[in-house]
Amino acid sequence: GIVVPCISIALGTLCATTIGALRQRQETMRACLNTEACELHILRSVIAERAHSLPAPVRLRALGYLRSYAGRVLEETAVGVNVARVERSGVGDNELHGLLALVHRQRPPAGLSAWDAAWLQSADSLAVSLSRERSQRLATLASTFPPLHWGIILLSEASILAAFLIESDQEVLRFLDSVQLRILFTF
Repeated sequence: GIVVPCISIALGTLCATTIGALRQRQETMRACLNTEACELHILRSVIAERAHSLPAPVRLRALGYLRSYAGRVLEETAVGVNVARVERSGVGDNELHGLLALVHRQRPPAGLSAWDAAWLQSADSLAVSLSRERSQRLATLASTFPPLHWGIILLSEASILAAFLIESDQEVLRFLDSVQLRILFTF
């Protein structure tokens, strides 16, 4: 009959769309993580090697904030992460705010040299970019298919199996009787 091929095409289309969306989600997550890793490395270099105007203890605290932020990224990307807990902890609240507050408190009151202004602007830009990438990564992580979607796929698979069993049970596979058609279309 025509019922099994129709349901199979619908299921195939739904599965292909699902796989495509999951693949795109994975690529977005990977791109965000790679961008975050590169920018985190650059920010570490800016603070560790270029921020000569910062006292050594302040520089070490700033690097500690970066280490804590890297630990947060590792936690948020671990297998089986609780996305609801991450969202409750505050997407915008992270170690970068403490880092920038620490760095900005160290500004000399009488103005900045060109070198200090350059690294401070660089640190600000990198922190903003890191926050943007983290926000994108967490939004992608939180956007999953609802349980109804997986239920529809499961019901489609069950209806294909039921249709196949009903059709293969007949002696002549030309037509289904009305009761069998009603059963198939209720799935």
